Amino acid sequence: MTGASILLAVSWCTSMVFPKHQELPVPLQHVKRIIVIGDSITQQGETPGGYVWLDRHNLEAIYPAAKIELLNAGISGNKSTDMLARFDRDVVERHPDLVLISVGVNDVWHGFYDNHTKGDGPLGIPVEAYRANVKAMISKARNAGAKATLMLTTPIGEDLSGAENTKAIGYNQALSQTASESNSGLIDLHSPFASLIGSYRAQTHSTQNFLTVDGVHMNSQGNQVMAQTILSALGVPDADRVRVSQSILDQIKNSKPHPGPLPVGQVLSYDKPCASSSNFSAEFGPNQPVLSGKRFEQRWCAGNGDFEPNPWWTVDLGASHSLSGIHIEFAPEEPDTWRYKVQGSVDGSHFFDLTEASKEGNYIYQENHSFTGAPAARYVRILFTGDTRAQNWASLRFVQVFGK
Repeated sequence: MTGASILLAVSWCTSMVFPKHQELPVPLQHVKRIIVIGDSITQQGETPGGYVWLDRHNLEAIYPAAKIELLNAGISGNKSTDMLARFDRDVVERHPDLVLISVGVNDVWHGFYDNHTKGDGPLGIPVEAYRANVKAMISKARNAGAKATLMLTTPIGEDLSGAENTKAIGYNQALSQTASESNSGLIDLHSPFASLIGSYRAQTHSTQNFLTVDGVHMNSQGNQVMAQTILSALGVPDADRVRVSQSILDQIKNSKPHPGPLPVGQVLSYDKPCASSSNFSAEFGPNQPVLSGKRFEQRWCAGNGDFEPNPWWTVDLGASHSLSGIHIEFAPEEPDTWRYKVQGSVDGSHFFDLTEASKEGNYIYQENHSFTGAPAARYVRILFTGDTRAQNWASLRFVQVFGK
């Protein structure tokens, strides 16, 4: 099997037509509202073509009379402790009939932050505490009259034998045991990812990411694998998913906005020193957006997405230049287009506005701004002006300043 044929194995067939299927499968009977609670993978899954978006549109197209709502409660960076802390507000108070719980990637992954190669760092959640948090979420769902279904974690990096994935085995085992002990549903997301990634690497001998943009967050194929695995576990027949696939693919194409053209001129910012108001950790320092090219795993992230007012990132071009524009790419797990200002300065202390963006919720990961008649500037700053909270972390993965 070649890489191309593996891709076809996870793509939707669009050439077959089946009669409309209306009978609800058993897992969806008496279900009017589903809530998916998770981390950045789930938050990003709200974008057109994301796994939550796909599942919602599939359910609406296949079972229109059922009027099933699928709500997204994903927040970037969340671990089991964070999800449990907000479970009443974001899940219980919204009165779901079914709760899908996607938790574990950050509980494991964050334990490796700041060079803790064994995954025992203070930002991780030990497996027993993780298990207790998941049990508490199940209890809260049950007490609210909702069914709970746990989802095994997807890989943490596409090196399946890597330290993060090795440690994650125990967390997925804890999820499986908890699901069995509590008579909760369980959706195995790990196995299809491991199988497809393993086949891809064995056949192509490539170590490039296959189902993710950065080893963790889904690309279009990864989102399809997640979405289709979940729908299958909920009893939605394959034939019905095939029947609606072309119309959903068309909706994805029509839903995604696109940035404008790149500014004219040469790139002035490459390999120039940067500064920021704060950093989440050493791995997310301010120099990453201009030094790392388009490697998704390297980015700048502000120190506290919940509380920091007006975080900023600045690049020093080394001398004053006539500026023609800027290209900005946001972190892949942040689905909102930010409210921000792009500003210039001659001395690094006194800034003037070059442009301003006030859109949110358009799911654009990149923006291009052209400047007309802009004053010369040595420093260029992106100042975030929106409501900084867990859903809206100030985070950049690639910036290019253009001029002459």
